[in-house]
Amino acid sequence: MSLNKDGNNSVGSDTVMARRSIALWYLIVLTGTGVLYVLTCAPTVLWQDSGLYVYRIWHNDIQGNLGLALSHPLYIMIGIAVRHIPFGELALRVNLISVVCGAVAVANLFLLLRLWLSRNLPAIVAAITFAVSWTFWQHAVIAEVYTLCVALLSTELIMLVQYVRTKRVGYLYLLGFFNG
Repeated sequence: MSLNKDGNNSVGSDTVMARRSIALWYLIVLTGTGVLYVLTCAPTVLWQDSGLYVYRIWHNDIQGNLGLALSHPLYIMIGIAVRHIPFGELALRVNLISVVCGAVAVANLFLLLRLWLSRNLPAIVAAITFAVSWTFWQHAVIAEVYTLCVALLSTELIMLVQYVRTKRVGYLYLLGFFNG
């Protein structure tokens, strides 16, 4: 046990400082990635699925003609909610769903690696590398479901890591919630 200059236990304050540092870096990665993706976001409909998602959101078509399992109902329901926001063209608003989910996925990757490695720099470098990787970036700026899936999966992995580290059952409940 270490004592600070006032003679109090400093382990608790070190833990609080570490958590604040992690939270600050998480927000920096989230914001930086979000700004990058907003600046490069498609302003309108693009190829194939992107247009189909916008069409289905416009028509409240949650199930789609491929059946519920292949229709990505969560993405469509989020899109239906976003449709009611009075801002810009519908296609842009739907593309921004992917922007937000992509930024969350990248920040979650930082957090997951930070929890695993206990070091900021490798986690930041890996998250930034992932953020600017061709395939992920391409799908983070158009109406596609991939970034939502990665955001949810990375959240589930964070909950699993936290459960293994702390044995708090609440993390398992959250894991189940994000898993659907």
